[in-house]
Amino acid sequence: MKKLYGEEFLAPVLIFGLFLVPFLVLFVPSSFFFPYIAGKAFAFRLIVEIITAGWLVLAVQSPKYRPHRSYILLAATIFIVVLGVAMVAGENPYRSFWSNFERMEGLVTHLHLFFYFLVATSVLQTKAIWHRLFLTNVVASILVGVYGFFQLVGAIPIRQGGGRLDSTLGNAAYLGTYMFFLFFVTLYLLINDWQNRSWRYFYLGAMLLQTIILYETATRGAILGFIFGLLLAAGLGAWSERKNIFVRNIALGTLVGLALLAGGVWLARDSAFIKGNPVLSRFASMSLTEGTVKSRFMIWNISWQGVKERPILGWGQDNFQFVFTKYYNPQMYAQEPWFDRSHNVFLDWLVAAGVVGLGAYLYLFFSATYVLIRPKNKIFSSAERIILLGLLGGYFLQNLVIFDNLISYVLFFSLIAYIHVRSAEHNKNIMPYELDRESMVKYAPAVGAVAVVLFGLVSFLVVVRPVLASSSLINALRATGQGDLKTATESFAQVYRYHTFADRETSEQATSALTSAIVYRNPDTASITQLSAVAEAGLKKQLISAPKDVRLHIFYSELLQLTNRPQEALAELELARTYSPKKQDILYRLAYFSASNGNLKEALRYARESYELLPANDQAAKMYGLMAIQTGDQALAKTILLPRFGTLAVDDDNFINYYSKIKRYDLVAAIWGQRTKNSPNDINAWTKYAMSLYAIGERAEAVSVLEQAIVVNPQFKTEADKIIEIIKAGRAEVG
Repeated sequence: MKKLYGEEFLAPVLIFGLFLVPFLVLFVPSSFFFPYIAGKAFAFRLIVEIITAGWLVLAVQSPKYRPHRSYILLAATIFIVVLGVAMVAGENPYRSFWSNFERMEGLVTHLHLFFYFLVATSVLQTKAIWHRLFLTNVVASILVGVYGFFQLVGAIPIRQGGGRLDSTLGNAAYLGTYMFFLFFVTLYLLINDWQNRSWRYFYLGAMLLQTIILYETATRGAILGFIFGLLLAAGLGAWSERKNIFVRNIALGTLVGLALLAGGVWLARDSAFIKGNPVLSRFASMSLTEGTVKSRFMIWNISWQGVKERPILGWGQDNFQFVFTKYYNPQMYAQEPWFDRSHNVFLDWLVAAGVVGLGAYLYLFFSATYVLIRPKNKIFSSAERIILLGLLGGYFLQNLVIFDNLISYVLFFSLIAYIHVRSAEHNKNIMPYELDRESMVKYAPAVGAVAVVLFGLVSFLVVVRPVLASSSLINALRATGQGDLKTATESFAQVYRYHTFADRETSEQATSALTSAIVYRNPDTASITQLSAVAEAGLKKQLISAPKDVRLHIFYSELLQLTNRPQEALAELELARTYSPKKQDILYRLAYFSASNGNLKEALRYARESYELLPANDQAAKMYGLMAIQTGDQALAKTILLPRFGTLAVDDDNFINYYSKIKRYDLVAAIWGQRTKNSPNDINAWTKYAMSLYAIGERAEAVSVLEQAIVVNPQFKTEADKIIEIIKAGRAEVG
């Protein structure tokens, strides 16, 4: 049999590319905007584009390199088609296709996942080579785990801060899901290579490391999925292997051990040991009223409101922000201000693609599960089936409280691709598209040329240009930090010239840079004018394509206020309010903008509306009270502030700024005095406290405060002595 055209070169390239994918988890290029996410995504896209081009050359010549029929292939095809239709029917098709740097999802990523699935199932067609690919994933997880271990011992900083490991994924939740998934993959290999003692110990060591790192991520969703997966696998093992006493006892022991562990943590939840353990305390504190859990229910309800509005095909991928702002719940005031996910994969798909999209997603799970459990299935051994079902079950459960990312998607599609290949290998049921190989070989060079051109163009559009835009954006941010506004402005403008999905984030970053420049650096007028022109042009362009994007309207209103167009700024905020009537942040801004422009009556009205949305919101109460003070309504201010804060000297920067403006330094001193009690190591608070006392003529008290500050902060002595000398001489300036 003659060799296929290019097979000798292309086949190894395809296999190398597929085996390179597991190591993407280690790729963190510092030159990327959101390097832990964008870097991996761009590298994945490039690899998939290269191997897909090569695969097409081989697939057109021989059925050997074409996908086999299966329920899983059908499910994957339906899924990608539904996402495409939902994108077109969604709120913002452009965003649904491209996503953003923070998530790097969108239809473009799912198309790459689909082609990854096609190439993997067409090229890796034996159990043996898939096990080598799984082993490659295990090796990568060990490297990730070692990095995490160095974070655990303090040798490498944790990017997110705190004590939750994030390793090379940059997010504790992403790392938790990764380690949970790889634990089951390693367990699967362990079962297959149990007789080999060397491999057995290698896998057991890897599983121990994976478990430790998973635990130290303190990711409740991933850990619960991990436990549920083990329970499911143990339960299935105890039932299906009930005649095998050894296996049955291990399974029952696992069930009992996990039950005792969970029960023990719950019963001892109030003990000093549990409360002092940052991981166990996160589980022990779980309740319907606990902050994170409570916020999940609120965000799920917001999602459900969006689903009811567009139940069939949803809003399109990465358009959750429109649902969040439209149906915002004021009780979420203590949470982060902008959610772009439901923190529930199934609700995310309902919002993104409606019941059709969720059904297509669930079909991926059900098709893989059916292949594993269907009657007379001799493809997988009983142990293999149990472990894979445990993995699918645990992954399904964790998706109830967390969202996917590129790495978890790759792992999931790798898993279902493996199940598909094993099924096809067993059934020998190829796609019914028989092409005469001899006649097609002569077209292979032409197909190769077209593939190179086509995927070269694709790579330029979806990898090269966005990478260049990302690099320019990083340059702009660095220049901003260094105070070089000219370079920053040129770099922001360069991003726009690439015409990529980076434009939206660039608009926000350029506006933030403008704010920083005006408030903190006060550069020359020409630099401000140039930067504001670039930022405004970008924002206007984005608002044309996404007129209901509340976040963009808020940024544009800031820019208008910064460039002395208060009426336009207020109009922009009012427009934003029509798209998000219960978003308190908009009302806060309307109140402060109105007050800063002398319209106190309107400011008080906006403050009252914000307060009435949820009186329990301290920030709304502070703003309403402050606006009452500014309008001269002391009685109203006392009614609002005294019952809650016990004073009109409320510890808030806005109160400090206003009282300083009207020279009520007695109240300013009271606020700074409280801050020194709350934060005794804050030298700035001690200094401000002393200067406020000096401003009201209390020189001796001001000196006494600084002397107390020296006792608490001995390193402050030299500077404090200088201030004391100035105060005693009466030469201090209050501002």
